[in-house]
Amino acid sequence: MSDNNNYVANKLTYTKDALELYLTKYESYKTSQKSWQLWLSIFLTLLVAVVSSSVDWMHFKHPFEFIMVISLAVSCIFLIVSYLSYFFKEDPIKQLRDTLYNDYINKPDQNALFVIKRIKNGEDQILVYKKKAWGSVYFLPYIRVKAGDRKVDIRKKIANILNYKPTDIDITMFFEQHEITEKYHPTEKVVKEYHSSYYHLSASQTLVGRDISAEDKFHVEAKEFEWKTQIDLENDQRTQDKNKDVLSMLREHKFDFITNSAPFSS
Repeated sequence: MSDNNNYVANKLTYTKDALELYLTKYESYKTSQKSWQLWLSIFLTLLVAVVSSSVDWMHFKHPFEFIMVISLAVSCIFLIVSYLSYFFKEDPIKQLRDTLYNDYINKPDQNALFVIKRIKNGEDQILVYKKKAWGSVYFLPYIRVKAGDRKVDIRKKIANILNYKPTDIDITMFFEQHEITEKYHPTEKVVKEYHSSYYHLSASQTLVGRDISAEDKFHVEAKEFEWKTQIDLENDQRTQDKNKDVLSMLREHKFDFITNSAPFSS
């Protein structure tokens, strides 16, 4: 995830007002193109009129000649200003594309999810917690990943979530690429993409003291963590309804994620 880019969603959502603003800015650029072309035609028309009338630039015989020359000078100034304004503006297509690809509502969540395992009574259990904002749905411990985050940054973030020091834990990415899923976000009230990477997490050899695998339940700030089997999670209808993409990943990669992964503390 060290070279994590700002992923652009496949389906982009905008408010009507925002889209109108983007299109208005694009239209203003197109108008500026017409503006210098208009001033060019005015300038050329006045130039032809002045030259063809044989105006004495030092002694105007008629006030109209003075007005013609002043109009020619003013049109020349407006032509230069409008052309420079148009010439130095960014390519409107590129500008509109960049705006549309950056200023949309449903920006993907970029997350790192952690599979943490223990074995109790001969059963494989994984660590989860309930997220009330999603309707008390079970979630794997996860952290939000930002552009430029390295493995050391990811380890520091998840260590903080579990109330450990970064040196207390080890993390290993299961796959090199992230998985992309799409679902409705209840708090943001929009359908968005989730770009997720999955990690195995275990205690490091330097861990001393607290061992979360020995606790059936524990709190870290507002989060209450507990251990559940894969079957427990799949039988929870709310989790099945709202977090089925994660359950599908666990089911599809059960051997690597759960069966063959090392427990948190051996």
